[in-house]
This record gives sequence, structure tokens and C-alpha cells, in this order.
Amino acid sequence: MTLEELTTFQWRFRFKESAGSHWMQIDPYWSHDHKSSKIAQTIIRKFEKNGTLKRLDDLEAMRMFESTVSATTTDDDDNNEMENSSSSSSSSSSSSSPPSGFMWKIKETAANGLVKCIQVNHFPSYVASRHPKNWGFIMQSCWVLLTSFPMPAQGHDELLDDNKLAVSVDDQLDEVQRYNYGFAPVGGGDVNRVMMPTLLTTTAITIAT
Repeated sequence: MTLEELTTFQWRFRFKESAGSHWMQIDPYWSHDHKSSKIAQTIIRKFEKNGTLKRLDDLEAMRMFESTVSATTTDDDDNNEMENSSSSSSSSSSSSSPPSGFMWKIKETAANGLVKCIQVNHFPSYVASRHPKNWGFIMQSCWVLLTSFPMPAQGHDELLDDNKLAVSVDDQLDEVQRYNYGFAPVGGGDVNRVMMPTLLTTTAITIAT
């Protein structure tokens, strides 16, 4: 996936079951009745070239949470040279009071320069791939799924069922533990957390609220 493709598409977002029941209950993909439609109602996001993440839908879901999130990305990997300059400058300028919202950066690229993996704030990385049939783009972590195309409702695309998706909690356990127990926001302070059991591993996880 090119940077232009990443920042042009409108990305449909949902949680995976591994995020826990709390997040599924407030996620329109899981909580809304889609029996009359093959397309799910979802949160829609756009990755801006300046390193911010924009909401495009008019749903109320998650807005209170998003307004309290510190807009920071982790800075402890070996690929910081991959991050876009806007995201880097935004993070470095957050000296005492980090802004609210989501920031993103490129975490890993392929040898040909295509984007393989991105980081949103301090959450587990989003790994990029293509849908094997429609060839649209997919990004996923152990907790979330994003598609570059309208997301099919439950039961309309088995390739997007959680048990068919490639990235699990076990695959990103180091990032999960770093997020849960090792992250401190720029400028200090605490991240409020709710202890959530994951369905894919016996390790207890938490997600910021």
C-alpha cells in the first residue's frame, strides 16, 4: 500500500471480539441491526497526511473516548525513521500537555517502499494486507479491523470473520503488554484503563478509556 492510498481511502473501522464485550457493545458494527443490509454501519476514519486521524461518520459511538485520548505514538521501536515528518513533529511538540485525539505514523515499510505497518498512538500496530477476493486493502491489529471498502455486515464475508483474520493477541503480545503496562503519556500522567479478558489468550488485557 502506498502512502497516497493510505491517506486517500475512507477506512471502515470495527473492533474484533478479542477487544472484549465493552467495546463490542458501543461499536455500531456489533450493536446495530444489519439484517436488512449486506453492508455494516461502521465508524469511518481517514488518515490525514499531517499525521492526524479524522472521523468522517456522524455516529456518536466512541466520541467521548476519542476526545480524552492523548495524541501520542510510541517511540521505542527501531523504525522511527519511517514515521512521517508531520507525525514526528506533532509528537515532539507535546512537551507537557499532549493534545487529544489520534495520531498515526508509518512503523514499517517494505523494500519497495510500500507501507506494511502503521502505529496509531500507543495501540498495537495495524498490519496492512489485501482482501484475497476483492483485492481491497485491510489493516488490522489484534483488537481492530479496518477496510478500505464498505465493510460487509456479519455473515456476508467469512474471510473477514475474526477466526479468519491473521493478526491475533498472541501475535502482538509484546505490544499488548507494552500498551497495558509499559506506556506513560508524554508529559506524565495516567492512562485510565478497564481490565478486559481477551478471547484469544489467557493473558488479561486492558484498553484505555
